[in-house]
Amino acid sequence: MQEEKRRNTRYKKIKIFTILLTGFLLCYAAVMMHIGGSVNIRELLSSGRVYDFSREELQSSSRNWQYSEEEQGYWIQKNSALKKWKIEKKATGWCFLYVTVKEMSQEAMDIRIIYYNKTGGKVIEQPHTLTKGENIIILQYPGEELYRMGIRIYGGKDQFLSIQSMQLRENALGFSMRRFGKLMAVSYLGFLVVLAVFWLIRKRYLDIPRNIDRTVAQKQHYKGICLEELQGGAISDYQAEKNNRGNCLEALQEIYQILIEDVCKWVHHRTVPKGREVSRKLLWCFLFLWMIAANLLGWCTDGQAHRYYMLSLSMIFLMIAVLAWERPLCYLNWKNPLCLAWLWLWIGTLLSDVFVVSDYKWHGIPMLLACGILIFVWNNMKYPRKMIAEISWALEVDFGIAVLFCMIYRTKKLAVCYNGIFPDSQQFSMYAALMLAVFLVEISGLTGEKKLFKKSVWPITGAALSLFFLQRAGSRSGFAAAAVLLGIFAVWNFYNRKNWLWEWKILAVSGLKAGIIAFLCVCVVHVSTKYLPETLGTEWNFEQEHLVSNLQPEQMAEFDALQPGLMKDVQSVKDTDYSMYWKNYIRRFGLTGSNQEIRLRRESIPSDNTYIQMMYRSGIFILIPFLLLQISLIWNGIKQLKKGTREDMWVFMIGAVFLCFCFVTDADVPAGHPLWFCYYAGVGYWFHNYGQKDSGRVKGKQICRSNQWNE
Repeated sequence: MQEEKRRNTRYKKIKIFTILLTGFLLCYAAVMMHIGGSVNIRELLSSGRVYDFSREELQSSSRNWQYSEEEQGYWIQKNSALKKWKIEKKATGWCFLYVTVKEMSQEAMDIRIIYYNKTGGKVIEQPHTLTKGENIIILQYPGEELYRMGIRIYGGKDQFLSIQSMQLRENALGFSMRRFGKLMAVSYLGFLVVLAVFWLIRKRYLDIPRNIDRTVAQKQHYKGICLEELQGGAISDYQAEKNNRGNCLEALQEIYQILIEDVCKWVHHRTVPKGREVSRKLLWCFLFLWMIAANLLGWCTDGQAHRYYMLSLSMIFLMIAVLAWERPLCYLNWKNPLCLAWLWLWIGTLLSDVFVVSDYKWHGIPMLLACGILIFVWNNMKYPRKMIAEISWALEVDFGIAVLFCMIYRTKKLAVCYNGIFPDSQQFSMYAALMLAVFLVEISGLTGEKKLFKKSVWPITGAALSLFFLQRAGSRSGFAAAAVLLGIFAVWNFYNRKNWLWEWKILAVSGLKAGIIAFLCVCVVHVSTKYLPETLGTEWNFEQEHLVSNLQPEQMAEFDALQPGLMKDVQSVKDTDYSMYWKNYIRRFGLTGSNQEIRLRRESIPSDNTYIQMMYRSGIFILIPFLLLQISLIWNGIKQLKKGTREDMWVFMIGAVFLCFCFVTDADVPAGHPLWFCYYAGVGYWFHNYGQKDSGRVKGKQICRSNQWNE
C-alpha cells in the first residue's frame, strides 16, 4: 500500500513537472512568434538571415586598432583609424547593422561605415555617430554585393572602444533579453492562472471522491454519476478503470508480438540455445563496429547512405530480438515514467521526421519499432541481465580491436587532442567514458570469484586504458564523466561492502598485481601511438577529421614554429565561441524541427549542446520527453545505488556518462556511436524492472496471449 502511495506521488510530481514545462514551452513559442511578427511554426522568431561577427573577429588587432586582452577593447592609434571585416556569408540582402558598445572613453564617436565589393573597391561611405549601448544602423549601400565592411573612426586617437557584439541582419531585430523576459513572465503567469482555474473547476465538478459514503441513497447523483451504478464494488472497478493507463502500451506490445513472434518460433525450433547465444554476441560485436564505421564514413549525415544505414541497423536489432526469444511473449507492465518518456521521445522524433523534408531522418521508426521489439523481447527473457552481459562482452572485444587499431594506424600528435577511432576527440572521449563504465561494472563483480588475479587483469587493464584515452582526448566533459563514474563506483561498493570486506586482502593483492600489468600495457599503448604508425608507415587520417588543441593560440604558434606543419588545420578549444554557436541555433528553433545546416563563416558549425541540438532537429517540445527520460533514469539510478545489482549500476553509469556530455557536446549522435545505442536501448532493462524480484528475475503484471509455455 505504501509502495503504491509512493508511486502515485511520484507520478503526480512527474505530471506536474510535465505540465509546467509544456506551459513554459508554449509560452516561449508564443512570445518568440510575437517578437518575430509572424506565425511561423518552422522558425518561431522569423529572424531571417543573420551574420554574427565572431569573438575572434571582434578581438583581432589591425594597424590602427590595437586590441588589449586585459581591458577587452581597442585603443585607437590615429585620428583616422580604419578596421575592415570580411563578410563570410551571402553578400546581398543585409539591411541592418547592430553594434553593441560595452565601453568607450568618449560619449560619442564619429564614424564612417565603408562598403567594399568583391574586388576590394570602395562602394560607398555612410556616416554615423557611435554611442555606448546598442547602435542600430540602417545600411544604405546600393544593390551591389557586400563582401567587406569597414569602420573608420575620426578624431579618436588614443581613445578606447570596447565592442561587445556586432551583427548584420536581413530583418530588424525585435528581440532583446529584457523584452523577452517581460513577455515570458507575463505569459507564463497567465498560463499558471489558467491552469489554477482549470484545476479548481476539475476538482469541484469533474473529480470523483475516492471514498463515497455508501449510506447515501442509491438514486442520489454525485456530479452527474449515479451512485446506484457504483454500488457493490463497482466503485473500485471504476477507479481501476480510471487509473488504467496501460491499454495503449498493451496495444503496442501486441503489435510487437504480431510482428516478431512467428519468426522467433520458427528460428527457435531450428537452433540450439548455445548457438543463439554465440550468434547474439557476434551480432553485438558487429553492431558497434558498424556504428563506428558509419560514423567515420559519413553515413550518419549523408542523405543517400543514411536511409540504407538505418535499415541495416533495424535488421540487426530484429535479428538479435529473434535470437533472444525464449518463450511466448507476454504483456509486461511498462507503465512507468522511464518507458513512457522513451516512447514519447521516439514518437515525437517520428512526427518531426514526417514534417521535415530531408533524407537525413527516420530515426523514429527504427527506434520505435525495431529497437522497441528488441526491448520487449529482452524484457520477456527469463534472465534479462544476460543481455547486458552480452553487450558488455561485445563492447570489450571491440575495445580490444580499437586499441590495436590506434596503436598501428593512429598517431598521437604533440599538443593535439587525440581522436582515436573517431573523427573528433569529443566522440572518442565519449567512447572511452563508455568503456570505463563497462569495465568498472565488471570489476565490481569480481568478488567471490575463483582465480581472482587471472580474471581481474583484463577489466583493470581496460579501465586503465579507458582513463588513459580520456586523458589523451583532453575533453572536460570526459574528465567530468570519469569523476562521476568513479564516484558511483565508490558509493555502490561502499553500500555493498559486505560482499568484499571478508576477502579484502586477496582483492588488494590481486588488484595490485593486475594494476602493475595494466600500467605496463598503458605504457606500451602510449609509446605505440606516438611512434609505431610513423615507423610502420601505416598512419591513417580520416577525411572529415576535426583536430583541436587545448593550448592557447599563442602557444600553438610556438609549437608550430618548433615543428612546422604540426598545427595545420588545428583549432584551439579556447577559440570555440559556445555562446555564438548556441545563439545561431536558438534563433532557428521551431515546433517541427529543421534539417538545415547552421553555417558560420561559410562553414557548418556544431551546436555543442545536446539539448539545443535536439530542440533544433526535432522541435522544441522534444525537450519534454528527453528531460523526463534523463530525470527518471538518474533518479532511479540513485535509488538503486544501495540495493541495486551490477546490471542496475551499468544502466545508471551509462545514463550518467551521457548526461555529462550533454552540456558542451552534441552527445546525441543519431545511430553513430555505441554510447548513443547503449543509452537509448540499455535503459530498456528498467522498463519492466519495477515489480518484485525473485532470484534476480523480475515479476510483473503479465497477461499471456499464447498458450502456457512448456519448458
